[in-house]
Amino acid sequence: MAQAPAYVLDTNVLIHYARASIAGKAIEAKYQFQATAFKPFVCIVTVGEVLAFAQYRKWGDQRVKELKKLLENVVRLNIDAPEILQAYADLHTHCVTNGFKLSDNDLWIAATTQVTGACLITTDRDFDCLFPILIRRVFVDPKTGQIEDKP
Repeated sequence: MAQAPAYVLDTNVLIHYARASIAGKAIEAKYQFQATAFKPFVCIVTVGEVLAFAQYRKWGDQRVKELKKLLENVVRLNIDAPEILQAYADLHTHCVTNGFKLSDNDLWIAATTQVTGACLITTDRDFDCLFPILIRRVFVDPKTGQIEDKP
């Protein structure tokens, strides 16, 4: 039996899911994460980021409840594995050496994506400096929901 492809969800993807935005709906329509047994990955850093975002934006109880339900249906990946720590160091060095600016949290997400061999799904262009050489990624336009799914 073929194994389902693995995906890492960027923080912004969870936000789009929780808001039921056009991008969130497009991602669910294509990948059906909520309808299948195969659960996407999220870096543990993403969990902290999305909870902080919801708190800062003063999301109501119902939306926070929906967000937490989403978080129950993903596989959380810790960042303390030696391979992820090394990947973080390598990606950080790559970015600094080449003049790319990527936040520390995005570097952790990228390191987790790289080590798992998964494909990152994101609605921003922050990871373009690593794609397609160092990580695989799918870009979803946050305004239109159009999915750019290149190898």
